[in-house]
Amino acid sequence: MGEIASPPREGSRDASGSALPLRRKGGGDTALVAASTPAPTDNRPQIEFTALSAADFRRSRMGVLDRIEAAAYHAGLTPLFLDKRKAPSLAMIGGASMTGFVPGRRAAGQMLRTGSLSAGGLRTPIDRIDFRANGKHVGPVADTVQSFGWLRDLCAVMPCEDAGAVASDMLGRWIAANPLGGKRKGFGWKPGVAGARLLAWAVHAPLLLHTADARERDRFIERMAADADWLDAAVAKARHGLYAVQGWSGLVANGLVMRRRARVRYGEAGLLAALGDAVSEDGGILSRSPADQYRLIETLTDLAGCYDTLGIAAPDALQTIRAMLFPPLLALRHGDGGLGNWQGSGGIDGEALDRLRRANGIRTRALLDAPHWGYRTLRHGDTIVQFDAAPPPPPAHTTSGCASTLAFEFSHENHRLIVNCGGASLAGGALPARLEQGMRGTAAHSTLVLDEANSTAILLNGGIGKGVQSVDATQTRKQTSRGGATTLTALHDGYASRLSLNHRRSLTLRDDGLELVGEDILLPSAKHARRGKIACAIRFHCGPDVTVRLEEGAHSAMLCLPDGGVWRFSVDEEGAELGCEASLWVDGEGSPHETRQLVVAGLVARSGHTFGWRFAKMG
Repeated sequence: MGEIASPPREGSRDASGSALPLRRKGGGDTALVAASTPAPTDNRPQIEFTALSAADFRRSRMGVLDRIEAAAYHAGLTPLFLDKRKAPSLAMIGGASMTGFVPGRRAAGQMLRTGSLSAGGLRTPIDRIDFRANGKHVGPVADTVQSFGWLRDLCAVMPCEDAGAVASDMLGRWIAANPLGGKRKGFGWKPGVAGARLLAWAVHAPLLLHTADARERDRFIERMAADADWLDAAVAKARHGLYAVQGWSGLVANGLVMRRRARVRYGEAGLLAALGDAVSEDGGILSRSPADQYRLIETLTDLAGCYDTLGIAAPDALQTIRAMLFPPLLALRHGDGGLGNWQGSGGIDGEALDRLRRANGIRTRALLDAPHWGYRTLRHGDTIVQFDAAPPPPPAHTTSGCASTLAFEFSHENHRLIVNCGGASLAGGALPARLEQGMRGTAAHSTLVLDEANSTAILLNGGIGKGVQSVDATQTRKQTSRGGATTLTALHDGYASRLSLNHRRSLTLRDDGLELVGEDILLPSAKHARRGKIACAIRFHCGPDVTVRLEEGAHSAMLCLPDGGVWRFSVDEEGAELGCEASLWVDGEGSPHETRQLVVAGLVARSGHTFGWRFAKMG
């Protein structure tokens, strides 16, 4: 959807909903709207599946001040001088119950009340937290501290007298560690993190100031104003994707609660442009990460709460995009209610997803086929198969991109049988930072690996290099002797330039959901195949509650579940060797869990090879 986006600082709606021009290179005023496509109907209220597109609209009538502001936007200026003539003030929003915002984890909120921060699978005493923006904490701990994400957890235990005292104490510690005259460097001053912090301050101001006296209140308001003034200039440097959206959302929220009309106009223009760059046509974030998609919805939900509480109409395009983000995310929900481990995400649990849905009040069906986002989903009976049928995300949009093309996850009822390791974005907490690189590799996903190499190069600092350029995916239906079945087939070229082989995978799920048949085919990518053989391994990472037992003959294994259910895995290849190795699965909190993986290994001819395998439920 990047071609739809307009440059920041151009176009928006003001606090009353009046439209401002939104320009693109080449002329023409445009805005993001939705072109509706009817969805299958059932008896539940639901939204329609939509696709974002560009549509022309006329400029609204503007007064002299509006025209001056619009001209300044078009010239690339930040017209906040009119706002800054006013003394800083705060329109208190929300209340003790924080209605309209996304609450966090109740258990983590209780820990905060007893003096400990829960983040990244670690429990850190508040007295030992380094609140400095460039402090010692890394990964999810640093993110939770610097973005004030812990405020959500405190809200989960509201109303509570001591919750306000904890919030005020931690706010005071952060302000003391990051004085106004200090340098704005380090993780805490990345534009996305600073924007998330400003949004949290705007949303939870009543909680933060619950026990504050007049002097502390004035200090907090002064700090909000100063940090927003800094972000006005810094936000344009934010990375694409979620981080840019967080930066612009923080500016808009600050403008709303501090009655900065020009800042709201400026922030809305940048926010809509950032969303245009970040979201694909079917509503999936371009980082292809379920965790990023979750946080994007969370951010826009909190921002919508600011608009609603103050009685101000949000831009129509913002509401449209927000509604579109749920269907593709729900497609990655397993039978246990949680999300799959894709593109660095941990296994976000069903309770967190339910909290997000309740806060939005949106009821919709999953978008099982989201080709622009890149995930295909099969659901038959009580079985769910998720399939990565796309290249890794663009390097500019990810900090934990993974070489997971043609990997799959597989669950039955409330058990995950086959998963990906996941959790690369959570490294630095309970998951050691040294494992981050390995968790992003092809071998950490349930797919085929050639010559122990990644299908797409994994670079330092979350970067993605050369590898998979294109993926051809199709879905077909067929009748078998045991009934109907649906087949997903995809081919990628990640090994073509280095090893002259393409990988094609087919997954066939029977309509009763009791049998999954797979086929991995290696095809020469050149006219004349190379000679010799090459090492090949197909990895199937098992879920955290699966017990694996290899059978005699090394061509089959039993996957035993806690409820007594048993699935049999078998390989239809005489030359292949089936083994069982150690593996890890990372949950949504960032905690790693020891598990096992089945590995089909052998040497294959460079002229091509075919592996067949199947999972069948016993009894």
